[in-house]
Parts: sequence; C-alpha cells; structure tokens
Amino acid sequence: MKVFGNTIKNIGLKPGYGITGVNGMAGIVIENTEEVKQEDAHICLNNHIYNNCIDSVGHMGIRFDGTNSICENNIVKNCNFHMNDCGSIYSWTNAKPGERRYAFGNTIRGNLIINSFGSNYATPGNGISAQGIYLDGVNEMMVDGNTVINANGAGIIINAGSNNTVKNNLVYNNPTGIAIYNEANTGNKVIHNTMFPINKNQRAFSIMNWSGNNVNFQTLDSNIVYSLIEKYIFIEEYLPSKTEIKQKNQYTWNAWKEKTGQDLHSKVYGVDSELSKFTRNTIIYNDSFVPKEFDLADKFYDADGNKITHKIILKPCEAMILLGE
Repeated sequence: MKVFGNTIKNIGLKPGYGITGVNGMAGIVIENTEEVKQEDAHICLNNHIYNNCIDSVGHMGIRFDGTNSICENNIVKNCNFHMNDCGSIYSWTNAKPGERRYAFGNTIRGNLIINSFGSNYATPGNGISAQGIYLDGVNEMMVDGNTVINANGAGIIINAGSNNTVKNNLVYNNPTGIAIYNEANTGNKVIHNTMFPINKNQRAFSIMNWSGNNVNFQTLDSNIVYSLIEKYIFIEEYLPSKTEIKQKNQYTWNAWKEKTGQDLHSKVYGVDSELSKFTRNTIIYNDSFVPKEFDLADKFYDADGNKITHKIILKPCEAMILLGE
C-alpha cells in the first residue's frame, strides 16, 4: 500500500476525543492488531508512506509496524499535544532481542520532524517525554538521514530493540539527542549522526540499562557533536541490581571514550573549540516539497565556522545549522 501526497492537519486536538485503543488522535497508522505475532504469521508489509505533510495532531504523526516498509520524505510537525511516552514517528513490538516478529526490517528515511510536545496533564506525577523518532522494541530498523528539531524528549530513541542502525541524522535542540534504553538492546549501530544541544541541560547521548552499568552493547562511532557551552556530553543511567537505587553518571568526551572505547572516530566541538566563540545558533529548514531559498549572505556562519556569502537553497525536508557571533 502507498500513502502519499496527503496533508493531514488538526487531528485529535480536543483532549479525550478521537481515541480508539492506543492509536487515537494520530495522523497515519498502518498496523495489525497490537499483539505479538510469529515470524510466519501474516503482518502488514511492503507499505510506502511518503511525501505527506502532517501538522498539529494530539498523538503521533505516523505509526507504522509490520515489515519491509518505508516511511520517507514526510514533514511531521507539532505532534503529541495531548499524549506522553510517544513519538512523532513511532513503531512498536515487544519481540525478544533478535526476533523477527510484528515490526522489523523497516526504513525511516529523509523525514523532517519539528516539535514533539508531550503532555502529562492527566498524569502530573510523570515527566514529559515525547520523542522525534521512537523505535519501541523493534529490530533491524534503518533510521537514515532524518532531521529532528525540538522534541521534548529524545530526538531519536531505541527502546529495547536490537540490530537497528541510526545513521546520517541531524538532531537539534532536544533534551537528549539519541537515547538507547534497556538491557534488551544489542547490536545497534549509531554512526555518522550530527547532534547539536543548545543549552547546558541538553546532552548528545543517553544510555540507560536496568541490568548493571554495561554500556558496551552498542556501536557508537563517527558521529559529530556540537556542545559549545557544556562539557558533559553523555548520560549513563543504570541499576547496579534490581533492588538498588538508580545511578546516574555524566561523562565528558574523553571520559566517555576512556570508559567505553566507543566513538573513537567521532568528533566533538566542545567548550574549548574554536567554534565556542559563536554565541548564537539557529537552524533553517525546508518544510515544503519544493526547493526553498534563504538569503543569508553575510549574516551567518555554517557549522564549520565558514561565513556564508551567498543564498542557500535547501531541498525538501532538508535543514542547515547556522552559527552567529
């Protein structure tokens, strides 16, 4: 099935309305009944969701499960107004590590995701957590070349999933850039991503493990991090045992590499880098399906610190970080 060229706007904006099961108040949903299915069972497959614009929805913008499907080049903005523990683009299963059940082997590629809000209005004791892209227990997913801006949680999260690849994504202004949660995560690769925290409370990476402090069950490498005002880049949370209190550690770039041996080929522009002289930053993006021109001549610098002396043309769903003095 193909779902393309649609504009979906103002869905589920009245709290308590438009809810059916777990998928209410959503923009696009492609799934079977939410239950674990065996590998040889019939599940939704070979779907293509592309070139849709989803704007202002109470819950997730796109949910797609099944297998051998692609979600690409969509503009997904202003989602999760009234829900929590959610994602603007979301996929779910509760398979065991390495199992190919219900949701596996899909691609999320080239999407532009802006503003994932989250709400704890009905559960005020909980923190707000709304992700940009949420892989919830799924395996063998490819998350490639997306841009996530202003999520109220992680830009991209892998929760209890295995053998997923997160690469070439741009993540800007999120409490956590990329998060990997729970001990069931194995074999995931996080490579060639760019993360730009914009304040001292944001971190590029978060690792959470409820079965001890082993964080060497992933591959993180060849990423670029801009942390121009905060020396701590990584957060690690874990339980030493099931009966103990959760521990939380923060790491600088060098301390993280020394502890884990990870990110040996990554690059960090930190508080002592030449780029720290730039006191302003912003991001421009093209939230349309035609090229868009920006006249920035002599006003900004690019992310490498080079002055922009000409107009910038962004392709659909493309974004660019800008620096200013």
